[in-house]
Amino acid sequence: MEAMAIPTYVQRAEALAREAHANDLDKHKQPYVGHLERVVAGVLSEGHGPEVVAVAWLHDLLEDHPEYHEGDLLALGLPVPVVAAIEILTRREGQTYAQYIANVKASGNALALAVKRADLVDHFRPGMPAELRPRYLKAWAVLVGGGPPPLLGTWPESSRQRAFVAGAAWWQFAKNGSTMFGSERAQAEDEAVRRYGDPLVPTPQ
Repeated sequence: MEAMAIPTYVQRAEALAREAHANDLDKHKQPYVGHLERVVAGVLSEGHGPEVVAVAWLHDLLEDHPEYHEGDLLALGLPVPVVAAIEILTRREGQTYAQYIANVKASGNALALAVKRADLVDHFRPGMPAELRPRYLKAWAVLVGGGPPPLLGTWPESSRQRAFVAGAAWWQFAKNGSTMFGSERAQAEDEAVRRYGDPLVPTPQ
């Protein structure tokens, strides 16, 4: 099997995301870069390509760091569709969260929608602040429909493979596209459990 080549613009997107968010914390008081890594793993596990991965790395950049602008992303060599999706995923000043989600949905932009779904899945992981759950439930209903996505800790044993797939996708990406063989599968699965939780362990209620 051939190694998966990672476009230069995706590597640049990751580097910019890691630099810009280096000192940021998420709502769990954990390094924000971890959230970006999980969203990237999510879109990779769904089979999305490099443009979606680039959007995943930078989906919060313009909102969290307004010192960056669309022109900066274009100057970095990001494709126009990637920059357009990042713009769609940027919540503007004065815009309610409900308005923001409605705009993302109405855009019909496949790149933005794929990343926002992965973003919401990560927000539903165990430990999410209770006061934010109603907001994310409504957002999921608008974008996807139905109830919330299953949490890793509540998946049945048959779904353990998904944790592996997500972790393996992240691991493969982090290793600059090397194809995994043999013992690397176990290493990737361990990374999946470390990052996303063991799906065989019930989620504390």
